[in-house]
Amino acid sequence: MKTIRILTVLFFLVINFYNITFAQEEYSSNFIAAKNIQRYSQLGTTYYSSGPQEHYYAGLQDDEPGDANMFRLKVAYDLSSIPSNAVIQSAELTLQGRYTSNFPSEYTQTWVYIKKYEYSFNEISETVWQIMDTSKTLFSTAIPRTVYNFNTVQEFTSDSDLSKYVKSKLGGSLYLAIMSDESFYTGYSANVLDFYNGQVKLKIIYTVPPSVVTITADNNFTDNSGQGTHGSIKVDDSIIYTAPFPFQRNTGTNVTLEAVSPQTDNLGYQEVWHTGSYNPSEWRRNGIFRSNDNPYSFTVSSDDNNKTHQAQFRQLRFTTSGTLSEDETWCANVTLTGNVTVPSGITLTVTSDVTVNFNGYGILLYGGTVNFQGGDPNCVYLKQSGSLKGYFG
Repeated sequence: MKTIRILTVLFFLVINFYNITFAQEEYSSNFIAAKNIQRYSQLGTTYYSSGPQEHYYAGLQDDEPGDANMFRLKVAYDLSSIPSNAVIQSAELTLQGRYTSNFPSEYTQTWVYIKKYEYSFNEISETVWQIMDTSKTLFSTAIPRTVYNFNTVQEFTSDSDLSKYVKSKLGGSLYLAIMSDESFYTGYSANVLDFYNGQVKLKIIYTVPPSVVTITADNNFTDNSGQGTHGSIKVDDSIIYTAPFPFQRNTGTNVTLEAVSPQTDNLGYQEVWHTGSYNPSEWRRNGIFRSNDNPYSFTVSSDDNNKTHQAQFRQLRFTTSGTLSEDETWCANVTLTGNVTVPSGITLTVTSDVTVNFNGYGILLYGGTVNFQGGDPNCVYLKQSGSLKGYFG
């Protein structure tokens, strides 16, 4: 049995401290093994054999009535050179061979089906034949009967059934079953696809995730340094770095990030890590929620490469003296520096577990509303002498 195997690997790697770029790699190979299953029927008895190995058939060839030779093909590929964690970008399958048919002229084409084959490669039996019948079809294509030499190329995206099947077999062997449309088979007919020179070529475009990734730790505000930086952040230890801070880690290792709280932003407001039930702070990776914990720990994966883990601080812009001009929520401890007036149409919300230090002043309601989260002023702590004045319905 003649087999052809071509393995082409194009590999380009650029690494610097701030970025890791991995080029696509290519696997291109004909099958490393092929086996026909021949179903030979005569006088109501069916036999199975491996078929003629100088050819690779899919189809049917009748010598006389009641004497049918039906062929299916199994092909194997060696994917051991592709790491199991590779990411499939696309795939391509080339079918090349000869087509013989003596069907009536109204049958202008025959269909070929490529299916999963996840059984013993060398076994020839009725069981295997039935498994091929019921196996999932990865794709099908029509071969025109007017073409003696056929050469068809099928391309597949990363989310195609074929690409997903390839992905499941990386690092090992991949088997495919090749069948043709048997619904037209009648006596004295020949409708055979002969992959005579073994051309069922598989090409896979893939990338290999890096074992070392670059991660950026960041905060969601600009600090008051005048340098456009984002305050301070801790990575793994007590050392405080200036954000955004890029660093590298091996996949599979653990990283702990910690938001340093409180800090002052470029507008002079206080930025805090807020743990209350109202709008709590959180960690996001490229905008997607990850955790409310601080410190925040995670195991590095290849998917973290060139991603930003950002601490979402909450800005404290509380009115500690004067009249509220818009609705306001106190979600952290507040110390008054003068009387606070809540006018008509304005709502002041005080979340639970907040301490309000009156500091000798008071909250004055002139038609406005004070909303204690949970509806009970006992949910908050009113500290030192002062007053909460107004009409409570």
